[in-house]
Amino acid sequence: MKEVTSVAFKLFEGLGTSVSLGQYLLLKYGEFDQLVKRTVNPNDYENADAFRSDYIAVSFLKKTAGLPTSFDTRQAAVESFYASERACAETNVRISQFAQFGIPTDTPSFDGPLSFQITSILSNAQRDIQQILGECPSVSKLKPRFGPGATSANVGQFITIMDKLTSLPECTRDALWASRELNTYPAWSYLLSEVHPECVYKKVDVVDDFGDLRRVSTVIAPRLVRGNRFTTVPKTAVTDRGICIEPHLNSCFQSAVGRLISQALTRRGLHIPTAQIEHGKMARLSSLSGKLATVDLSAASDTISYELVKLLLPFDWFCLLASLRSPETWIDGKWVELEKFSSMGNGYTFELETLIFWALARAVADAMGMNSDLSSVRAYGDDLFVPTECVPLLKLVFSYCGFTVNASKTFDDSSQFRESCGQDFLYGHNVRPFFLKEVPNEVHQWFSLANGIRRLGVANPHDDIWDPRFLRAWLECLSNIPSRFRRLRGPKTLGDSVIHDQESVWRSEIRYRHGVGRLRSLYRAPVMRGLDRYCADTQYAVALYGGASDGQALRNQMECARIVYTCVAI
Repeated sequence: MKEVTSVAFKLFEGLGTSVSLGQYLLLKYGEFDQLVKRTVNPNDYENADAFRSDYIAVSFLKKTAGLPTSFDTRQAAVESFYASERACAETNVRISQFAQFGIPTDTPSFDGPLSFQITSILSNAQRDIQQILGECPSVSKLKPRFGPGATSANVGQFITIMDKLTSLPECTRDALWASRELNTYPAWSYLLSEVHPECVYKKVDVVDDFGDLRRVSTVIAPRLVRGNRFTTVPKTAVTDRGICIEPHLNSCFQSAVGRLISQALTRRGLHIPTAQIEHGKMARLSSLSGKLATVDLSAASDTISYELVKLLLPFDWFCLLASLRSPETWIDGKWVELEKFSSMGNGYTFELETLIFWALARAVADAMGMNSDLSSVRAYGDDLFVPTECVPLLKLVFSYCGFTVNASKTFDDSSQFRESCGQDFLYGHNVRPFFLKEVPNEVHQWFSLANGIRRLGVANPHDDIWDPRFLRAWLECLSNIPSRFRRLRGPKTLGDSVIHDQESVWRSEIRYRHGVGRLRSLYRAPVMRGLDRYCADTQYAVALYGGASDGQALRNQMECARIVYTCVAI
């Protein structure tokens, strides 16, 4: 922490604004609570560079884990969980009444002409979602897939595909059908019968065309669980982010459904893998024209209520998703029945919220007679673009559906500032700050910090001219890197495997072999868990289902950094 504090002091001194000097004093006297909670408002600035300087100052340590603040970050996440559940409970009552009577008249603010308008908007959102999703696939067409994260049966380092295939399967009662689908993956089901004979329900002999007995087919009886388990991951220095670890079988089939929804969105033009690039372009243009607003929601996925999904989705799709959701969450030593539909950690939550938010935003734009194609209305999770004129009505519709618009991250025509998918623009200028997520204690982390500060100092990447205000902080970062690693300079295209520097510095270090230029760079080898640690049936199953022949890397485990040569474009 001492080294990070020294870098922060140099950064605040270099910026030289009243806000940055205030941050300097708060850091000097250990007022970390005030330091991480301080904010700046883009509406107070007429100059993009002045705002950028203050924005950098208040953001540098805002998300740093481990700062000596007085905040109980986990408790803040727990309180947010219960607050979201209370909000979803209210929404479930409201939406169920709407589904029964067809008119949202339970709240005075939704009476009169607005009541009819909300009814029309929800109806149009239903129509769009139906058209996007199309026919619900049969469960036999789902291709289960494990994501990179933990499941109820795999936590810690050992969450590789090998560990997941050999773990005792668990699922909720409504997802028991998923265990029957394991029979279509005989290598996996046979492996489970060998490793966990207690989970075998029955065995069926399979006889080939010549009358010879072949390998038996097994029917797996998974262990039933009531739901998922609540945990937290770092978010900011003030609060953690609450996520839930899903049951083992639920998780892999949730990911399969999430992929289907993603494919449906792609057919409509909302290609999730490239959405961040499109949002960045739209944010820059909107900060110039002001025609589009960026909208962000608070606790977005945690406030998608059960009844809202039931109302908006086609019934067969709803039944499929509902069968895979966790109806309860284990939190603080007790089971809590969920009012929300799904939480972060569920394999289809992100795609589902993208679909719902986009459909509602598009229906609002249509209701106001505004352009509702992808040039005006887009969604990536809870990051939305809508025509600026639609924001007031959109807030009312979202409020009725149980969502809370995050006022501090929503920007309409009152400001030329636009923020979306980690890209911030003011008057067309990139004003994105650097957030230090963790205190560096390894070489590669210092590389990342040095390169982050250099990106702040080189505002125009085309001319590569340093802003001298950031030079001292950058040099302070380099002083914490051992000298043999400090010489690893290179272009931005090599990422954080090198220290970014001017071309004149690193070009002389290029070594040529067979006409290919190479530079020395930092390499951190992952700690691999090889297939040889597992039985032959496991190796067979992994190979059959597309796993790597050399095993998989253990989670967050890396060998010591070493210097290697990396090819570089000349």
